[in-house]
Amino acid sequence: MPVALQTPDGGSQWIVRFQFLGRQRGMGFGSYTSISLAEARKQAELAGQQALREVDPINQRQLNRQQSNTTYGRLGHIALEANWMA
Repeated sequence: MPVALQTPDGGSQWIVRFQFLGRQRGMGFGSYTSISLAEARKQAELAGQQALREVDPINQRQLNRQQSNTTYGRLGHIALEANWMA
């Protein structure tokens, strides 16, 4: 279950705490104002399922971000090579 955590600057962040391979971990989902409770719960559920399958949810999120950045980078190069942006 996600929890709203108060930050030192007065904002609030959605986080979920879980145990992964015997280690306590915490994963943030975004600010309280930009992410709905329903979305935070959905992301927390996904993180819990990944942890149960022994997939580190934090590392998986980083890998997903890297892959999406790489995809957009490739599209940019293809567009430049095809002279679409000229």
